[in-house]
Amino acid sequence: MPHFVSAPIDLEGKAARVYLNVGDLDDYSTVSVEVLDKRFRPIPGYTRDTCLAPTLGGFRELVRWQERDTIKYTDGRIRIRVNFSGVRPEDAKVYAVYLEEAS
Repeated sequence: MPHFVSAPIDLEGKAARVYLNVGDLDDYSTVSVEVLDKRFRPIPGYTRDTCLAPTLGGFRELVRWQERDTIKYTDGRIRIRVNFSGVRPEDAKVYAVYLEEAS
């Protein structure tokens, strides 16, 4: 599956939200977001299967995982993995991934 993975990110014990700047999403081109630990292992509750990624393009589209819209992980650094899927995964465009401290 085509994907990319971020460098390690230190949340400094704070909760964060993930936003995507994405385009050209449709029934044939989708993205999902996973949160991994620093050793590239999926963190339970933040997997591809639980991701409710945006279905429409936009500048600041919130990523959610089932009933979670924030990342709460205090056991070290995380990585963000963005997966491309569908019949034409090459059509989806990801321009940026933003993390913002959740209040």
